[in-house]
Amino acid sequence: MYQYKFIGKLEPGNLITDFNLTATITLKQPDFGIDGTLDVNVNQTNIEVLYTSQVNHLSSASVNLETLKNYIQETTAFVIDLYGYVHSIYLDVYILKVKCNDLNIDYTFGIKGERNINKSDIEAKEEFDKLFGIFRSINNSLLKEVFSDFHRGIKYPAMTAQFCFRAIEIIRSNYFEDINEADQENRRNKGWEKLRTELGYNRKDFGEIEQFGIPNRHGIYPTITYAVRERIMNFTRQLINKFIDVKLKISQ
Repeated sequence: MYQYKFIGKLEPGNLITDFNLTATITLKQPDFGIDGTLDVNVNQTNIEVLYTSQVNHLSSASVNLETLKNYIQETTAFVIDLYGYVHSIYLDVYILKVKCNDLNIDYTFGIKGERNINKSDIEAKEEFDKLFGIFRSINNSLLKEVFSDFHRGIKYPAMTAQFCFRAIEIIRSNYFEDINEADQENRRNKGWEKLRTELGYNRKDFGEIEQFGIPNRHGIYPTITYAVRERIMNFTRQLINKFIDVKLKISQ
């Protein structure tokens, strides 16, 4: 048996007093190769989650530590969300580290979304200045909800596709359909056609994000690995950037 100890925090910490909660959950997720028990222990703002399993997740081909962390965080958040529902309060779960002495694991997760996004300070400043500058030239309502939904896509792993898809839909809404078209479905489809034409996409390019994002809207969460999440976020980021470049050219 292997014991994976996940360490995290509960926020907002300055508003939590005398908080103690324990729960044990049986985990079985064949698509991720997850099989074991989860002991959740919350004391004040400190979270310690012990996942006990016969699975060696370092050698397993079906899941990596990032994917495992996301699933553990989602399950822990379920316990906290249930508590929050009972008391009508909101508390956020952040899993920050995992340790496993048997496998010599001592790994810090941080808050990174796409691991393949790495920029120098100079590059990041130039991009930020460019994006921030757009707010002076076009209605910022075009973008503020897009970035807000992308933020949620990073923060909530199980709902990454849903929030990324919603960010794209906000952009799609700016490709206003023919107002003389009475059929709402036809109007929406024409908007999508205009988006794809202007930004250089085919219908099939949206297959993966739709595969996960549309079921999310109806309360269904297909198993999603970190690698798939990263592809969906990368796809969304590229589309947002293309939209911004087009709008920037129009505004100039």
